[in-house]
This record gives sequence, structure tokens and C-alpha cells, in this order.
Amino acid sequence: MVHVETQKIRNKEQSPRVAELRQELRRKIAAHAPNAGAHATAILGLTLYRRTAPSPCYPAMFEPSLNVFVQGPKRIALAGTTYLCDESTFVLSSIDVPIVSQVVAASEDVPLLSLLLKLDMAVVREILSQEEFHAYDGSSPVRGIAIGKTTVDLLKPCCRLLDLPS
Repeated sequence: MVHVETQKIRNKEQSPRVAELRQELRRKIAAHAPNAGAHATAILGLTLYRRTAPSPCYPAMFEPSLNVFVQGPKRIALAGTTYLCDESTFVLSSIDVPIVSQVVAASEDVPLLSLLLKLDMAVVREILSQEEFHAYDGSSPVRGIAIGKTTVDLLKPCCRLLDLPS
């Protein structure tokens, strides 16, 4: 039997600037993705998503990417752990990893909105080779994805990315 641990990531004590940037990004994604579905952009590897209804659980593959959620909850299950992602979270993957995904709540009035930026791993390796990073200490299991809270430092470049000419 697989033990399922639920991890819910919330940012209840968000700064006013984070809330403001999240709202700005929400408006920009909604403007670029006016109807339900995936919307490719002129920026290579950048896709915007609008989901207007909950979904059943479905298998998916996370490619190396950054996924930023700005509205609506989505459940992601990986290796017996279930993560609830919402408007305060991002998901980062540097490898292909199989998951089970589910849009928990979405409607025409309050759609799930997110952006997905595929990562060019050759570029990532080049950047990593130029910087000093602390090695993984092995204190927690490696799952293939990292889920964290969105910050001003993440939301600002996401907003600027959507301001680039199409």
C-alpha cells in the first residue's frame, strides 16, 4: 500500500507587492488566453493555460520547466505524495517526470490560470557552471520536482515576459 502524504503550500502572509504582482500576472495571462485551453505564445517554450472546469485525475509528464500558478487550485501526485498547488505556488522540474494531475476547481468566472516555461537544459547547465551552488545534502527525498511559494523576485520577470512583443 502506498502512503499518500498531502502537502499544501500556502502563502497566507503574502506581502502586498506579491499580491499586486500576482494580480498583474493574472490579468496578463487572462488577456493572452481569452478562452479555455493551452495558448502558445511567440516566446519559444512559453505556454499560457486557462482551465474553466475541474478535471478528473489524468496522467501527465512534467518536462524540464517552470510552471507558475496565479489562480485556481491544481493537485499533482508524484511518487505517493500529493501536492496542492494554488495561486501562491510554482513547480520546477529539471527532468522528465511522470505525474498524475487534476484541476481541483475552475469555472468560467474563476478559471485556473498558469504559465509554463519549458527549460532549455543546455542553457541551464551553462548558467550553473558559471555560478557557485550548494550541493544537495541528501536530507530529504529527491522527487524530480520542486514546489515552492512565488515571490516578488519570480513574479516580476514573469510579468515582464508577458510584456514582450508577440
